[in-house]
Order: sequence, then structure tokens, then C-alpha cells
Amino acid sequence: MPLSKLRPSFTLTEDCLCELQAVVPEAFADGRINWDTLREARRLAALPSKGTLIPQPGAGNKNGTFPRKGGEKAIHEINRQIRPANL
Repeated sequence: MPLSKLRPSFTLTEDCLCELQAVVPEAFADGRINWDTLREARRLAALPSKGTLIPQPGAGNKNGTFPRKGGEKAIHEINRQIRPANL
């Protein structure tokens, strides 16, 4: 069986390359695609986050509970609509 070169089943369009360069500019440092840098970026992107968001009461909005005016009322209305009337 003769050996043949593998050909990718995808094509990199100019738009695709521009988006990729915007996300991982270091992979295009010398004007060409550095595949090793892209593989490393993909590996790092797949790692789970090590950070945690810690709530800070009062930070970010006036009353520290709901992000928009009337939010509490809206949640109570939704709960009223989805619960059976006899509960």
C-alpha cells in the first residue's frame, strides 16, 4: 500500500486567521503560524479555573442584593406563577 500525504479536511480562511490572531497573537509573532504555541494555548484554555468569585455584599449595586430595580419583585412573580396555587 503506497503512502500518501495527509491533507487537512478544513481550510483556514482569511477571516478565520484574523480571529485566531486576535485571540492568540503570540502564535503569529514572526508573521507565520506557530503551531506549537497554538497547541499550548489550547491546552491552557482547557484547564479548569483556579480562581473563585467571592461575593462582596454592597459592591456593584446600590442595595447589594439584586442587580436591577424591581428584581426581587420579578423573582417573586415568577415563583408565584410556577408554584401550584394550593401550596
